[in-house]
Amino acid sequence: MDMFILGTAQIGMKYGVTNNSEKPNKDQAYEMLNFCLEHNINFFDTAHAYGDSETLIGQYQKEICKDLNIVTKVNSFEQFLDSSIKLKNIYAVLIHSFKDYNNLLVDKLIQNTSRVGVSVYNLDEALTVLSNPSISIIQIPFNYLDRQWFDPKFIKIIRKNNITVHVRSIFLQGKLIHTNLLPNDISNNILTISNNLKLKPIELAISYIKTIDWIDGIIIGADNLEQIKENYLIFQNSRILDNSEIKQFQVFNSIDPSIIDPRKW
Repeated sequence: MDMFILGTAQIGMKYGVTNNSEKPNKDQAYEMLNFCLEHNINFFDTAHAYGDSETLIGQYQKEICKDLNIVTKVNSFEQFLDSSIKLKNIYAVLIHSFKDYNNLLVDKLIQNTSRVGVSVYNLDEALTVLSNPSISIIQIPFNYLDRQWFDPKFIKIIRKNNITVHVRSIFLQGKLIHTNLLPNDISNNILTISNNLKLKPIELAISYIKTIDWIDGIIIGADNLEQIKENYLIFQNSRILDNSEIKQFQVFNSIDPSIIDPRKW
């Protein structure tokens, strides 16, 4: 079953091309975390690079509840040591950037934590890191415009090796919700499918992800408490799409890679 994971980049810094909100203060961040625990959301995605996100979460663990499952991302062993001081109950440590991935860093991390993985951007990076038997978790950008992840070799590896797959960028930094930010032909196709399936764009994005059976966790960020409430309610009420509905997304099979990779914006 797909798991709701709160993405906490917005807790630590201003994040996202459609985000016009200020970073929440400590009390507001604590309200967001309180809501999560009250609704059985107990996995949180953070990173050493996310401003003071790790610090705030670590303070919350000390002051309110230590039993949070934390997935954090680092680019060096020194960053890991720093994150380990701030955070308790680290569920997994991911190398934040493929350019910093190497066997020596993986070996150091696996000696100090139970689950090690990598956050990647594309299929080639994923196949490279998954050749390392110490990798047990991977984070990928995934949404219905990004078709690369249906590669048979990738799916075979993650299933054979029981790899945990967490997905991010399911709204493409808000562009799949505010579709006017996309090229007209893509925006029109999204709205057509939304109308056909009787789903709002945000519901469409979540339902599509929940339909993919090899995805274990869905990272959804939020700028504030109200947005968490809204996203959680939609997540809970979203439905699995049937095969005929999924086929409608084949219209996106040939999307320009620059549209789905935020690094190229």
